[in-house]
Amino acid sequence: MRLWRIQRNIDADVDALPEARQANLGSTLLRADANSRDAIQRMDQDTFEQFSDLDVNPQTRASFAPRYADLDADGRQAVREFVDQTEDLDPDTRDGLRAGYARGDIDVQTGDKNNIAEEIQTYSGFESVDGVDRSRFIRDGDAYVDARLERNSDEVEAVFRRNNEEDLYEEYDTDAVRHLDEADDGDPVNIRGQLSEEVLQPELASNKYGRGGFEFDGDSGTLEQGYIPEEDIPYDLDAGNQGFDGLAIDNDGNLVVIETKTMNSNGRVTNSGAFGRPLSDGERQMSDVWIEDRLQSLVDNADTEERKEFIRRLADNDGPDAIEITERNGKINLVDVNDGNLQKELFTYQDGDQTGELASGGLRQNNPEEPTLDSVEIIKTGDVFEGI
Repeated sequence: MRLWRIQRNIDADVDALPEARQANLGSTLLRADANSRDAIQRMDQDTFEQFSDLDVNPQTRASFAPRYADLDADGRQAVREFVDQTEDLDPDTRDGLRAGYARGDIDVQTGDKNNIAEEIQTYSGFESVDGVDRSRFIRDGDAYVDARLERNSDEVEAVFRRNNEEDLYEEYDTDAVRHLDEADDGDPVNIRGQLSEEVLQPELASNKYGRGGFEFDGDSGTLEQGYIPEEDIPYDLDAGNQGFDGLAIDNDGNLVVIETKTMNSNGRVTNSGAFGRPLSDGERQMSDVWIEDRLQSLVDNADTEERKEFIRRLADNDGPDAIEITERNGKINLVDVNDGNLQKELFTYQDGDQTGELASGGLRQNNPEEPTLDSVEIIKTGDVFEGI
């Protein structure tokens, strides 16, 4: 019913599409976030038909929508050429370039093949590091961050108001992030961290994984592949205070635990640099022990039917199968964590220059009490948070 309502509000004639493309559209809408759905709904007929005909998977098509909706005919042709030019690249590079276009980090022009070749060398920066599946360096992160803050200005304003810096926001609007050294009442480091966790991370994760979500109808729940928005999770994850910063279901069905850090750094992500000292409970963030204890807390606090359904979906063999549980007399107990179905990812925003390798091999070790990572996203912020 929800999907039907979205399709009904699309300005273009959906019924004019061939059945196969209508089915692809449905898959795209399931993975689209609010910005992507709005963009699809406002497309005119020509734009809509060409958008639905792009030879990309539904998740990528959904991520393209906000930029694609406003393109003229030449711009749409450039995107088609961009898709064709990246098709034969290795999957990581191809998906990284396409995600970069969706985020606004890459611009394409008709016939601009040399530009694509350059981006493969300088933008994507994929690097395998001793078992860390993938590290990625986003070169022009300051433009990326500026665009995301402007696009989500209401959320940015809410962060400033919550930290008693509404006057600073009213004076500079979203550019207040460049004037955090003028903050009188709020802690600039806390403001920067909250902007990263609450504004930047959700959009980056949605673009990377597509829009997922958890829905509960009063009797049962469904957990969809993609980034799970905070408002869909029936818990306070305590992000920013020793809890999970975000959750997603990746293309392989794994549960992805996301941690977000904003720091002054010259690049190389290390165990101590990213995660510092142990937390107040003595544990290290993103260690196996830390994740198991947070999952245990979710199970222990499954005190409503909605929360119980969320836990059941995390344990579902047809879902992420991230945990093993038992249930008796309405109470759920955690039996085990299936580490093989769980991925750890770090989004790190840095203001330093990149030097040397992207990430330390020490981030992939066999000690369950030490932080380990499967994937790293490095976004350079330039002077966005200058003075902090």
